[in-house]
Amino acid sequence: MKEFQLERIEKMENLYNEVSQGLQDLEVALDKWSEKMPMYDVLLKYYMGEEWREDEEASNQEGFPSPEELSHGILAEDTIFNDMTLHRELSIRLLKIATKMLEQ
Repeated sequence: MKEFQLERIEKMENLYNEVSQGLQDLEVALDKWSEKMPMYDVLLKYYMGEEWREDEEASNQEGFPSPEELSHGILAEDTIFNDMTLHRELSIRLLKIATKMLEQ
């Protein structure tokens, strides 16, 4: 066997190991997100509904617990909105990646 063949095999073995690990990591990430999707749906329903508005208004009233007493970052308008935007961007990115994967 020639030296360049040994180098090529070694290079391809390393590439394979990285690709294989990447696919395993992607599978784990997708499994985790699939488990969390129902929670995301609950948050969206809350944010888009009356309850969030009522809670946000209540947070501006005197006597509402301080952030140290009750964590309430969820009542900031951008908290869920930013994740909604990221969710959309990631969805588009996943579609593009999935299309490339299927075309190969």
